Amino acid sequence: MNLVSKQPAIYGLDIENRPLWYGGNDFVYDLIVCVSGKWVGEDEMYTAMIDWRQDNETILQILSPIREAIENADALLGHNFRHDWKGMCALYNHLAQPPLVKPRIIDTMRCIPSGMPRSMDFLAAKFDLGEKPHLTQHDWIEALERRDPMKLALVKKRNREDVLITERLYNKERELGWL
Repeated sequence: MNLVSKQPAIYGLDIENRPLWYGGNDFVYDLIVCVSGKWVGEDEMYTAMIDWRQDNETILQILSPIREAIENADALLGHNFRHDWKGMCALYNHLAQPPLVKPRIIDTMRCIPSGMPRSMDFLAAKFDLGEKPHLTQHDWIEALERRDPMKLALVKKRNREDVLITERLYNKERELGWL
């Protein structure tokens, strides 16, 4: 008898967002501007840059590989993933789409033992996982408000590096027995 154990299909996901202030009752939610994702253990990554000047149909077309991956994943991987998941749900709600079905979540921030800082910056440095790119407030304004191609490229790079660093942290946590 040949028993083959299927490895779970884990999809790493990260968002970049900015606050979008909405009047009334101090209600605030985030507007996603970039989403990157990749299957754990694979090289190929998909990034969706969202330009809210486009119509919903165009945005949904850009996002379709991300939604398909979420729907086919056995688990989603992220760091402080509550933030990313809420953002993704709000994104599809904003686009008047059916709600996302939440698969199992692997949150690398929630796996850190007590007493250790949980920030991605700290963990990436501690375990030599790569450096998370940082953008100044000026860079964010130039990217998101003025659509400067060089600054948008920095946003995309930051988003993609977060996915890669999170996967490396996931592998480190598995190695250390934290998961």
